[in-house]
Amino acid sequence: MTKTLWISLTVAFAVIALASAPALAKNSTKLKIDEPALLAGTEIAPGIYDVSWESDGSKVTVKFVRDINFTKEKEVVAEVQAKLVDRQNKHPYTMVKFGVNGGGAKPIKEIGFEGMKQTLVFTE
Repeated sequence: MTKTLWISLTVAFAVIALASAPALAKNSTKLKIDEPALLAGTEIAPGIYDVSWESDGSKVTVKFVRDINFTKEKEVVAEVQAKLVDRQNKHPYTMVKFGVNGGGAKPIKEIGFEGMKQTLVFTE
């Protein structure tokens, strides 16, 4: 293989890798819920969850997953639809915005993630 062809192939692979990086971006984070919450009618018990989301155009699917009794097994606690809304500034920390409930678990309205401008907005 000539040196020119080798350099051309290397540059081509680098461009492809960089172009596909946004598609491989990690859309998940750990989230601690300190009190009982509701998400689209599903009760979310206090604990630490892996929250992930996938976007298909305007449709965003969000999953709340937790470990089962500190094992490697995972349980999908909730899978709901949301909107991904761009904010003006990046969130300085991960935050959960709750709605008002007359008692008991509070509904989750929004989740903003540290270092990101996007916010997941849940409708009921």
